[in-house]
Amino acid sequence: QRWYHLQPDETAAPGDPLHWTGGLYNWDHMCAECHSTDVRKVFDPVARTFATTWSEIDVSCEACHGPGSRHVHWATQHDGPDPGFAVDLARRSTWTLDPGAPTARLVEPASVPHAQIDACGRCHARRSQEWSPPEHGRPLADTHRVALLDAGLYHADGQILDEVYVYGSFVQSRMFHAGVTCTDCHEPHAATLRVEGNALCTTCHRADVFDDPSHHHHEPGGAGGACVSCHMPATTYMGVDPRRDHGFRVPRPDLAAALGTPDVCTSCHADRDASWAASTVEIWRGVTAPARPPHFAVALDAGRHRAIGAGPMLRRVADDAALPAIVRATAITLLRDAPGAETSATIDRASASSDALLRRAAAGMLDLLAPPRRGPVGRALLADDVRTVRLETVAAMIGRDVDPAWADVQPGALEAYRASQMLNADRVEAWVNLARLELHLGRAGEAEAALRRAISIDPTFDPAVVNLADLLARTAREPEGEAVLRARLTRSPPSAATHHALGLSLIRQRRIDDAMAHLEAATAIGPDDARFAYVYAIALADRGDLVGSRAVLERAHARAPADVDVLVALLSDAMRSGRTGEARAYAESLCVLRPDDSDLREVRDGLRGPGR
Repeated sequence: QRWYHLQPDETAAPGDPLHWTGGLYNWDHMCAECHSTDVRKVFDPVARTFATTWSEIDVSCEACHGPGSRHVHWATQHDGPDPGFAVDLARRSTWTLDPGAPTARLVEPASVPHAQIDACGRCHARRSQEWSPPEHGRPLADTHRVALLDAGLYHADGQILDEVYVYGSFVQSRMFHAGVTCTDCHEPHAATLRVEGNALCTTCHRADVFDDPSHHHHEPGGAGGACVSCHMPATTYMGVDPRRDHGFRVPRPDLAAALGTPDVCTSCHADRDASWAASTVEIWRGVTAPARPPHFAVALDAGRHRAIGAGPMLRRVADDAALPAIVRATAITLLRDAPGAETSATIDRASASSDALLRRAAAGMLDLLAPPRRGPVGRALLADDVRTVRLETVAAMIGRDVDPAWADVQPGALEAYRASQMLNADRVEAWVNLARLELHLGRAGEAEAALRRAISIDPTFDPAVVNLADLLARTAREPEGEAVLRARLTRSPPSAATHHALGLSLIRQRRIDDAMAHLEAATAIGPDDARFAYVYAIALADRGDLVGSRAVLERAHARAPADVDVLVALLSDAMRSGRTGEARAYAESLCVLRPDDSDLREVRDGLRGPGR
């Protein structure tokens, strides 16, 4: 082992988020929980200092097994068969490979379903800690918020992209759903595999079927014949740490060719492309092979790109009980562009799922439920057995204009949310969330104080800056809000959100010429945010520049085809200028996105006929 610099070509000074004292690299928040035992993070938000405690500086027995005093008593007194741990992690599943069967079957599952995976997932998942201390034996989701297959973290087909560790890929796998647990393959105390090479895989998958050129189509014994080369491709993180994708997925070069997802075939055959690989795989499969079923990647990719037809595809994924819960939950979070009765029904069903990830995803989309269902579903989720579902529900209820159905959020739920945020009081995001809570409670002064504390932690965190400026404007202190925004613009990196907010502030102050420059800057710096483009286009139209306005809207529509505000503006522009054919196309798209809107259907029907 050796010490090395993660960014040897960069020099981060104190105060930089990438300095070891900064928010992204400090030991207390980013490292301690998984590299020490019984860590209790303690942060003083006034002094901005940590007083974190731990029982052992490295990973000891109790880090995984929980408090050990009962076990010590059992070991010394030989007191019955119960070893005294909070949860039994030792007993593995029992598998048998029947004669003639290609793959082993589960005879006896592990003693506590998912307990081992939840225990390992505390550190081997991309997640945030929402509660302390963790309770050994409780579900991972009770104390940690596991990341879904979000853009920037995972590819659309679920392959690992950012440093997401292995939990999120493993729970997508057929292995997980068949009952495989971590210790079926890994020896936990030696941190080694139980068997090296293909022999590990052939403990459950018959060697004469799978470890054979008839299956892998490569030379035996070479890299192409290694199971992990095709089914567990590695990505290197932190400069020196190659980690294998634990999705155990079948290579799909056809998806790589269509969507740009990684193609394991051309990672070795670098002189070829994914289309070649897809054709080769089809030759291997033969003409009698059944057609491949639709892959969820197509729906997630459409949702990420805000495609007009994404809604029905995402609903099918979200409602498909045969798909992994983490995939279905991700699809739910991408449905914001597709409100309506069908989406409401999908969210309603997810809220009653047995899987906490699905219930958490539904909680985050409460505002898309049909109004009569918001109150009952919200109250049910506030009483959920899993803490992160309850916390997500509170966040959804306080994050938008207060629905009358949510006016009676229990004080206990709000205080639990506050405690969760205070656990991470060293993080700027926590103070923005606390400000939202204070505003929900009608305490503008406390909200302002929370936002100012957030900015003191990170002066470049745009949600804190923009929200503070907005709060100041709403309390008749527009010039103060303008000053907050201008202070942010003196710092790097450039901020589209701050330029946009400053433009709106200047419009409210009737300084239109200055405002236009900032609204334009927002669209240039943040071209993927359709809201910035929409507001700038409306401002241009108000000044009589209809051609410029249309150009801005068309660029935004190309980047975000499902943005309804942009489509409505384009429809209005086309109708105003007599471009009936274009107007009809925009109206058709809007009716796909808003199928329950009778006014849009009336406009569309009125436009049907010969265009100009």
